[in-house]
Amino acid sequence: MFDISLSGSKLTSDGLLLKAPRGNNIDQYEDDSYENRTINLKSNFYINEQSKIGLNILDIDAIKEYDGNNAPNDETMKNDTETRIYNLSFDQKYKNHNISIKYDNSKIQRDQIGTTWGVKYTKSKSDNIEIIDNIAYNTKDFLVVGMGANSDKIDYIRADNTSNNAKNKSQFGYITNSNTLENLIITQSLRYDAYDNFKNSTTGKIGLKYNIQPNLALFSNIGTAYTVPNLIQNINPWGATNMDINPEKSKSFDIGVEYEGIKVTYFEQRIKDLIEWNDPTPLNWFNNDAIYTNLTGENRLKGVEIDYKGELRSDAFLTLNYTYLSAKDKDGKDLARRAQENLKFGVDYYGIAKLHLALFGEYVGKRYDSADKQGEQTGKYTLAHLNINYDLTKEIKIYGKIENITDKYYQTIDGFATSPRAFYGGVKYSF
Repeated sequence: MFDISLSGSKLTSDGLLLKAPRGNNIDQYEDDSYENRTINLKSNFYINEQSKIGLNILDIDAIKEYDGNNAPNDETMKNDTETRIYNLSFDQKYKNHNISIKYDNSKIQRDQIGTTWGVKYTKSKSDNIEIIDNIAYNTKDFLVVGMGANSDKIDYIRADNTSNNAKNKSQFGYITNSNTLENLIITQSLRYDAYDNFKNSTTGKIGLKYNIQPNLALFSNIGTAYTVPNLIQNINPWGATNMDINPEKSKSFDIGVEYEGIKVTYFEQRIKDLIEWNDPTPLNWFNNDAIYTNLTGENRLKGVEIDYKGELRSDAFLTLNYTYLSAKDKDGKDLARRAQENLKFGVDYYGIAKLHLALFGEYVGKRYDSADKQGEQTGKYTLAHLNINYDLTKEIKIYGKIENITDKYYQTIDGFATSPRAFYGGVKYSF
């Protein structure tokens, strides 16, 4: 017995301007078009009730225009990207074991057509193999044990025809145990990573949740993390290459309470060797010296997050998420491009048969493009979007979307344009 599904999509858009001086009317510049063709094949072969093999193939071919430095009307530069991702899995149930073996392979080729600086062509490949055993024991307790290996490689050619490659291999193993002791849930995790390019690391996490009542609970987590840089951050097609970036090392803690649909969390994270984008000469667009690098000392992020999910009425649901963030470097100065306040909202309505309406958006508070509240202020705006989905038949669905309903002008990064009001529509057919 098996199942199989095949889906495809084609998107062609006039696009929008990608680079523009802040405050300028973007209508005076040419749009940067975008095309995307996506094909997705999924299949499962059921050997018996306890065993199955899964296959997923995703193929994407996309091309988009972009602008050169200080040239919002540039029509010569394009990014042609071909992506292919394979996922193969085997799942086996045996007594109290759920065993999974997974293999993932992705290949991405990018050609920066028309570029005269930096990286012109990249070919990246990633392989990951992993085996996981989820073991249930007692009534509500379980143990997860896993191990695997990962390999990443990038070959690149610069615009001056010089070439090089970067690669990293790692092996990892982890174990997670969860126990429920009446109203108390305790979860412990431990992970070990061994790298070719970096020092090996051991990280862990302990989590507690105490259910005072069925609708009231306290929780807390404490843990460590070790984040190695992506190879794309090393080679950096948008500026200078840096092959000596150190991994980020962090310690985190949170504590909170859940009641009905409300969840309030206080969190702290302390990070050493935080990886950040640094442009030594932001006013000179032709230096090409912007680089990913590590910030020295310990950086501290802390704040409060409030989540709410609930019914407005039987056919309408509200979701809210508010975050207050303090992000400081070792000298107590604000980190770049992190908003102090952020509010996300969403309303879903199902009151009309076969119709789903979703109004959602976010408010972004004060935020500066450079550290220590320097550079342009790129926050203090609200965006709203609308999704419409209608089931014409069981096989045919009509959808529409309005992005940036109020046509708000904003920039998340100084000098890079964002979408004005935009309309999307289409039909989905399944068989």
